[in-house]
Amino acid sequence: MTGNGYFDISVGLIKVGAILMSIMISFWNEAARIAMSYLTINPANTNVSGLSTAWSYVSEGTVWSVANTIAVAAMILFFCIGWLKQAIDIHMEMTIENVFRIFARVALTLAIVTNCMAIATSILSISTAATTRLGANYQDLVIEDKNANKEFGVFQEIYEDALKEYQEKIENEDITITVEAQGPDDLSPETEEDKAFQSILLTGFICCIGGAIGGLTILVCGIELIMTVMSRFFRIFICIPLAPTAFASFAGGETFNQTGKTWIKNFIAYNAEAIVIALAVTLAFRMFSSMSVAASGNIDDLYIETVLHIVEMVIPMVTALGCARGADRILQRALGI
Repeated sequence: MTGNGYFDISVGLIKVGAILMSIMISFWNEAARIAMSYLTINPANTNVSGLSTAWSYVSEGTVWSVANTIAVAAMILFFCIGWLKQAIDIHMEMTIENVFRIFARVALTLAIVTNCMAIATSILSISTAATTRLGANYQDLVIEDKNANKEFGVFQEIYEDALKEYQEKIENEDITITVEAQGPDDLSPETEEDKAFQSILLTGFICCIGGAIGGLTILVCGIELIMTVMSRFFRIFICIPLAPTAFASFAGGETFNQTGKTWIKNFIAYNAEAIVIALAVTLAFRMFSSMSVAASGNIDDLYIETVLHIVEMVIPMVTALGCARGADRILQRALGI
């Protein structure tokens, strides 16, 4: 095959890789916008059909009635156990003050159980307001599609670097012709220029395969980001009908109130995850919009430079997804919740 043939194939492969990356970068931008829009939704006060239906199911009707019935029974049980524990404790004298303290604790527990929905919705409102503030300008934040700068962007730059490198090589070396005779009418001349264009063809294959792998990585990251945001709603919905029973444990005193404290910590953590995810997405947009990890002037191997350019376009998505999926661990280590 002649040099021009290698040239045409290489350009075609580079364009395929560039198109795949461009499509997937656009998909990521849209996935991030969807994730941010859902993070700013308060499920207790939304018109989104799926979320509003799920919220009504866990906060109203049969589910909530059953949850409150169980909570009342649990509160009485915890109260009796707490009373008996203090009554048989030889180190504690059952005075009027202690009896008053026990009944005051029951009254406070009943008030908390009665208003536990208001407590939950208040926590939701606070986290939603904070997330909305952080993601107020997310519509203006996009990962720059570097393939839109030129005909095919970074891939065009890679190709031009390859072409320049091998043209200089040809100019600085003597062009030799080798002939492999397979028959009287079959001569296969191959010049140094052909070898150079074969190397350019290899660069095209790297761009095409790298674009496919990078695009697939971006696709998975976008889907996983949306699933991470939606799974947070699922955990919140599961917590809501458990709230009355968890708060009922306060009636049992210090021995049993750890259940209610655990519910509060976990529910706050589930809501605070929205803030961490919003920070992760917005930081990824801002940090990597103009950052470059592949400096062509410092890399001698063109193929390594090609791979680094592709990795550079994938890093923002992988970083944002990793931080979003690890939001619970970040909160546990930073805040202990």
